[in-house]
Amino acid sequence: IGGGSFNTIMGATAGGTGSGSGDYTTCIGYNACSGAWNNISNITGIGYKALDAITTGKGNTTLGYQSGDILTTGAHNTLLGYDADASSNAINTSTAIGYGAVAGASGKGVLACFCKCSRTASSVSRF
Repeated sequence: IGGGSFNTIMGATAGGTGSGSGDYTTCIGYNACSGAWNNISNITGIGYKALDAITTGKGNTTLGYQSGDILTTGAHNTLLGYDADASSNAINTSTAIGYGAVAGASGKGVLACFCKCSRTASSVSRF
């Protein structure tokens, strides 16, 4: 982050390579929120490479290993879980919760539940 107010950045290469500013942002973890920022605010990326490609997408919240790592311009998404993500870099207002859960379209959500013993999907719910 090149500037801004009320930001928390922790972790090697966390916080981006751009010179733009960002306000009210939290990036915690190696390479978290490390995209070429261009004046984005109100994002939270917690975890190894969480939101690591973000450039202009505002209002995203991700938690988990590589969560939201595909997003660049997508905004107002909630992605929670190990490798929880969006199906494209520009998806907006979507939610994905669970191990490997992927929000497939703007304005949609997915809840993925996986069984530890077989490591295969036991159920996937879309809402």
